[in-house]
Amino acid sequence: MKPAILAFLALCACRTTQSSAPIPETEAPATTLFGPSDSTLAPADEPGTVRMVDEPVRPIEGATSSRVWLLDLYHGALAEKEDLGRRVNTLGRERDTAVLMVSELETERANLEARCAALDAELKALEAKSLELARRLVESELARLEAEKARLEKQP
Repeated sequence: MKPAILAFLALCACRTTQSSAPIPETEAPATTLFGPSDSTLAPADEPGTVRMVDEPVRPIEGATSSRVWLLDLYHGALAEKEDLGRRVNTLGRERDTAVLMVSELETERANLEARCAALDAELKALEAKSLELARRLVESELARLEAEKARLEKQP
């Protein structure tokens, strides 16, 4: 549709220049609302030929208030909302898993601390028993050595 409008405007611009008086070369070309009124708007093709244009002559920007733009904006917002919802759900599950893991680790830590305290108490008891046995061993060795000494002193 837009190439057809451009072709129509170019055709109108060409007819106005053909019907008007020739422009002297010393004067600047006349300008219209659409730009210069010389043949720069119309392609330099033979009359009656049709030329296909792949790209527009000027950049065409869409209106930011059109329905299509608003619909695209709405769909983009919905997609972003769904993505954020999925992300919230994923992060919630990860948080729940982390909380569960922390509680399990805290329970395991408490169990290990209790076991460590029990082992420390057992170690202290074994050390005390070892010291008692060492004391008794030393006392019995001293008694044996004193008895040996007394026996050796009685022999002539």
